[in-house]
Amino acid sequence: MTASGSATETQPAATPGTGADLPTGTAAAATATTTDLPDTSPHPMPTAGPASHHTRVLLVTCGALATVISAMSSLNVALPSIAADTHASQTRLSWIIDAYSLVFAALLLPAGALGDRFGRRRALLAGLVIFGAGSATAPFTSSAAALIGLRCVLGVGAALVMPATLSTITGTFPRGRRAAAVGVWAAVAGASAVVGLLVSGLLLQAWSWRSVFLLGVVLAALAAVGTWLFVPDSAAPDGPPLDPRLFTRPAFAAGTVSILLQFFGFFGLIFVTMQYLQLVRGDSALVAALSVLPMAAGMMPAARLAPKVAAAVGTRACCVAGLVLVTAGMVVLSRLDQDSTYWLLLAGLFPLGVGMGLAMTPATTAVTDSLPPALQGVGSAVNDLSRELGGALGIAVLGSLLSSTYRSHLALPASLPPALADKARSSLGVAAHLGEPISATPGRRSSTACRSPSSAARSPPPWPPVPWPSCCAPLARRRPPRPTWAWAPASSRPHPGRCRRPRPPQPRPDRPEAVTGPRTPARHVRARGGGRDGGVPARDSRALRVGQWF
Repeated sequence: MTASGSATETQPAATPGTGADLPTGTAAAATATTTDLPDTSPHPMPTAGPASHHTRVLLVTCGALATVISAMSSLNVALPSIAADTHASQTRLSWIIDAYSLVFAALLLPAGALGDRFGRRRALLAGLVIFGAGSATAPFTSSAAALIGLRCVLGVGAALVMPATLSTITGTFPRGRRAAAVGVWAAVAGASAVVGLLVSGLLLQAWSWRSVFLLGVVLAALAAVGTWLFVPDSAAPDGPPLDPRLFTRPAFAAGTVSILLQFFGFFGLIFVTMQYLQLVRGDSALVAALSVLPMAAGMMPAARLAPKVAAAVGTRACCVAGLVLVTAGMVVLSRLDQDSTYWLLLAGLFPLGVGMGLAMTPATTAVTDSLPPALQGVGSAVNDLSRELGGALGIAVLGSLLSSTYRSHLALPASLPPALADKARSSLGVAAHLGEPISATPGRRSSTACRSPSSAARSPPPWPPVPWPSCCAPLARRRPPRPTWAWAPASSRPHPGRCRRPRPPQPRPDRPEAVTGPRTPARHVRARGGGRDGGVPARDSRALRVGQWF
């Protein structure tokens, strides 16, 4: 390993791998003139200079990690705007989010191997350049298909970045400080998804969804400069490839499965919850992003405290306690409906964040510490693969469930034009956009236009809502559907905003002039609480609904 600062490089010495059933590898040993605690493990890891250098490496690698992780979630808050601008169906919206995660997960292992062979610093720089180039191109696209393709390009860059960050940390920090550094890495991996939602919400208040990609360009450029200046190069060209027999190690297998299930629920929850908050509750993009901040507020301190908790009560107890809290939070979220208060959402998000923080760090440490130094690159790639594969599966499964349930429970009037009916069936966001012209209450367009369409997913899910499948439940409701319909597009009706056919105008014999046209008498409208536009408002008197789908 090439170290900077006061580290003195020595020739690597061959050491056997731990366990007779595993391949052997080589470990790079370095003599460092630092005051760090000595590494007494049978496979010592090299150090890379003084503690100040360690801090800079940690900051830069965590910044690069935050760049690629925030891209997984930041676009969720912009889905309604993307659907309105590109007319993307619910399936394509799921692919816009999931294409990134799927390519990310598929290339993690080969990208980790490339970093081990040609240098992790080079892999980190190459990944950031690819990620930044793809993010710079995305704002100029106007179709859902092009967005899906560019998200795949971003996934290629992210696959080169993420394994290089963790393997650089484990290869730079001595074993005595490695657990704390991994804890910071795990906290950033979890919290950056929520922070990405918040920053995207702020950007969407002033600009369009394209500004979210420009943020990725800035973050990638900053991370690339920091990597060039402060991150030492390291490689393990003679390291063995991933051996399937590694999964026979209980700590390695349990940590991998735990991380996969956690991120299945986490990213699936974000995908569904963002649409619930904006299309069901009617929140703006910024308010929706702020609404999930309690999850990050619980996750970051819990991830920092997790190594101490694991040292006190044991890794297994700490991880199990975290998973129990995750399950409890999702059970609470399974009770959400369109009339729920924010306190119920808070009661589910905060314990979920604390549980994720407690469970992530021990699981990540179990994966990395169960392998010899020569397999650290492969172990980091497996750890990252579990995260991205879990997130991709969560978005795909819950997005498909949302889309299929929405379409199967959607009831459209026979008089609706086929073109508008097809658009309404495509996605919740498109249905909300179609309802903009007849919304009567500013700031509540999504609530009045799409609250009921979003409730298409309120029927109970096809599985029990615990532990991780319950993240599909923010749109689940068990109350009987309302048998009303209130959408008749302005372009296809003589009575704007009507929810039922008004009675034909009745001429009054005491008035010489006859009421002409389809206008409903004012006395009839006032009797039903309507206005002077000739229509009768929907049951929700706050605004004229675009669609009461149930």
